[in-house]
Amino acid sequence: MAVEVKGDRNVGTSVLRELRGILDEDRALMTGLIVLHAPGKRQAANFGSYMGQAGTLQTGGRHYDGMQLLTVQEILDGNRFDTPDASGRGLAEPVISELKLPPEEGIKHLTCSPLIK
Repeated sequence: MAVEVKGDRNVGTSVLRELRGILDEDRALMTGLIVLHAPGKRQAANFGSYMGQAGTLQTGGRHYDGMQLLTVQEILDGNRFDTPDASGRGLAEPVISELKLPPEEGIKHLTCSPLIK
């Protein structure tokens, strides 16, 4: 899961577009956005609509939203992103089969093993 954290009062949909790009490019199976301030009513409706278009991840007989949002207060209250736990490791494919990094990072690529069933 790729996570973005924003502390600004006005978080725009451009942040959601960036997270959606991560999903669309298969760099992560899920993305999450943590914000300091709860979105207003109109912003929450816009975010919900945009995030709903990202689809879901299905594993272990459950569906998980591909894009999720939490406020810092929700995290302090004990809420967490809805993600598969260790018992949901029934994925037949690796989470990341190969991740190519820019050459300036000093690592050419990273290969991960498949999750164990």
